[in-house]
Amino acid sequence: MPSNVEFHIPFPGAVSPDAAAADAHLVRWALAQELLTPEQAGYFAAMRLGTCAAYVYPGARGEDLCLAADHMALCSFVNDLVGSTGGVRAESAADVCRDLLALFEHDEPSHPATPVGAAWCGLWERLRDGMPEAWRRRVRREHTAVFGAYLDHRVHRTMPTADQYLRRRYVTTGLPLGLAVAERAEHWHAPEWFLDTPRARALLEEATKLAILPNDVFAVEREENRGEVDNMVLVLEAAGRTRDEAVAEIRAMVRHAGERFRRLSDRLPAHYDDLGLGPADRTAADTYVRGMRHMFRGNYDWMITGTARYDRRAASLAVASGYEDAPAATNG
Repeated sequence: MPSNVEFHIPFPGAVSPDAAAADAHLVRWALAQELLTPEQAGYFAAMRLGTCAAYVYPGARGEDLCLAADHMALCSFVNDLVGSTGGVRAESAADVCRDLLALFEHDEPSHPATPVGAAWCGLWERLRDGMPEAWRRRVRREHTAVFGAYLDHRVHRTMPTADQYLRRRYVTTGLPLGLAVAERAEHWHAPEWFLDTPRARALLEEATKLAILPNDVFAVEREENRGEVDNMVLVLEAAGRTRDEAVAEIRAMVRHAGERFRRLSDRLPAHYDDLGLGPADRTAADTYVRGMRHMFRGNYDWMITGTARYDRRAASLAVASGYEDAPAATNG
């Protein structure tokens, strides 16, 4: 995997000191929820999703970080399930998505049809604890958007254009959902008035590119072997680029996205002046934008500091344990 490629992410990173504890907790939680078999636990632990949560939610501590890590793991598990192209995992992917979409309709979900749905019911009870009704409605709506798009991709797996790919990934990457979890885990509240403004949407578009595009380069060989199409390297190759050209173009896209995100951020104080905002509203909006930075910078730091998700040697363990499909060329 081309993990030696570097990207320009022009913001400093941070990490919660409780990363190791979150990693250990997460494996126990996933096993208890029957999201994993014992044979899959080794690979799952080596992905270090608790550490990923510690980078993405650097202000979270203790049980709050573990809660954020559990949510990240459930979303990652379903995302990997949806990416399956054959075998038992692929057969269950649509059922899991439909189960979750039905559960997301209710603030007190019940009667799950799958182990993933059962895991969600317990997770949602913890996530919503102490959070206002407006937040709960927003988070359920964001879950519905993300997992509905997962299901659509599962059913209609076709090679998109670059623009189509980015538009879909603005939804499936789920940055607004991740930011809502940050509110809960780090104990701050997003300014509802800011979330749907053109300025916030523009920042989220660039933040999404910064989150997904390095991942696409690091993961391309593995995803190609699994028969996936949901990767910008493969999208650009389908449009006629060589692999080296595609990687160079993506690196340029990341640099441009970082520069635009910085410019948009630098203009926020003047935007606040135009709106006549007071100190509390300014602080709330700045905290939300800082959360975006933690999302994409933290994800990048996790990718480059050691996770089995991009490790050639770990790919065989993922397949042997049944966590991932065998390479597409060997599937019957």
